[in-house]
Formats: sequence, structure tokens, C-alpha cells
Amino acid sequence: MNYNQCVKAIHTTFGDKKALAYLYRLTLETQRLEQLVKAVVELTKELLQWCRK
Repeated sequence: MNYNQCVKAIHTTFGDKKALAYLYRLTLETQRLEQLVKAVVELTKELLQWCRK
């Protein structure tokens, strides 16, 4: 299930007010996940540089 499908399912299942609250939380968690992925990429780059020495 992709992001758009999740959004549609939330709107279909819950009322507007609840859907808005869930979508807000989903947005926050997506931003948090993006930060974690960026950190993993940076750590991987550092590890590769360290392994090449």
C-alpha cells in the first residue's frame, strides 16, 4: 500500500476530523522516517570511507 492509498483509506474509514488528526500524525512520522533514512545514508558513507582506508 502506498502513501496515497493510506490517505484514501483513512478518509474512507474515519470522519473528517479524525482523518485530519491521523494524517497529521502520519505526516510527522513520515518526516521522522525521512530524517532516519538520511542519517543511515550518512553513516553508510562514513563506514565506506573508513573501510577504504
